[in-house]
Amino acid sequence: MRTVFVKDPDYDGFVIWSMLRRDDPSGSRNRSKRMGIDEQMLKQIYGTKTYDEVKTLIEKLVQKRYTKESARINEAIGKYQTAWDKINNNFYQDVREVTDEDWQFPEYKVVVSPFHPGVSNRGQNVVVRSAFEDPDDQRRITAHEILMIHIWSILDTRYPKAKKDPLKHLWGLNEITTVAILGLEPKLNSLWTKKTQGYDQYLANYPQLKPLQMSLKEIYLTEKNFNFYLRRAILILDQEYSEMNFAFS
Repeated sequence: MRTVFVKDPDYDGFVIWSMLRRDDPSGSRNRSKRMGIDEQMLKQIYGTKTYDEVKTLIEKLVQKRYTKESARINEAIGKYQTAWDKINNNFYQDVREVTDEDWQFPEYKVVVSPFHPGVSNRGQNVVVRSAFEDPDDQRRITAHEILMIHIWSILDTRYPKAKKDPLKHLWGLNEITTVAILGLEPKLNSLWTKKTQGYDQYLANYPQLKPLQMSLKEIYLTEKNFNFYLRRAILILDQEYSEMNFAFS
């Protein structure tokens, strides 16, 4: 198992479009501000149905930003890789032990970006991370984005209806579960710098998840293994959102 940090402006541009073409739990306006993309460009991207409609516009933006930040991106790639390599084996092994599930891919690619703080994926082995962070501190959120792919794989395998969740209840569960694994498991929590350790302070950008995050913390700490936790968590969602009706595999 390994993680590789790379430069990929083409993928970066596509992600800009996929994140700003419609609203998500964080809001397209909030996302565009964090990316440094102005309101006028957001209006041109929002609502488009295909990437080709705005590909030229986005490619110009990406080329300009990548040219300006070329040295910082290249430096970050090297430093991030060195910092991550120190915890790579422990991370993958410890997550495997906690979840009792093999990783879906043998390698995970991290696109180091001058736009995105952090972007995960579903069914693919690519995530995106900001180029402007401390090399050691970046490891926690990098791990978060990678681990979300793993949790999606578990949900999609064990709960086949997981892919039909238009209100994104399972997305919220994934975010919270990922924070729990990284922040409440002592061995994994020890891999991060002191200021990036823990559980309670995470997901502040999704205030709608806070009540569930706090209630699942106790469940995570008291259940005897990950599978029992996941079952209880989904039962809670099922009771709150009756349209889910997930069957356990």
